[in-house]
Amino acid sequence: MRAYLRGRAYGHARYRFDLTFDEKNVPEEWQPVLRERFAHYDYTFHGSSASDNPNSRLFEDRPDIEDYLIDRSFVVGSLDDCAERLAKLALDVGLDGFWLGFQSPTRELDPLAQLLPIASALQELTS
Repeated sequence: MRAYLRGRAYGHARYRFDLTFDEKNVPEEWQPVLRERFAHYDYTFHGSSASDNPNSRLFEDRPDIEDYLIDRSFVVGSLDDCAERLAKLALDVGLDGFWLGFQSPTRELDPLAQLLPIASALQELTS
């Protein structure tokens, strides 16, 4: 799933960081790398998860930056990992709710079937 979301995560980052890194909490040592790689960003494939998206390979030699950009845009992982991350985020910043979007590389998964166990896990973590 993380590989599937790379193109979308990089599209989000390319858009958000286009003008400046000021007040965006981007590690300073990564900013020159991000600028250089995003200079090669191909808008023909903007935000696409297609397997032929050249943007999805912009950081394949920098898994640290890849993980940062994916985690900044998405909550990806096992049910327990996602529930824990969402619960921590909600408690850390005082959220009383959030919107969950679902991505499936096969589009065969029923979103409601995915949501119910996550909601249950979140309820257990925050109760």
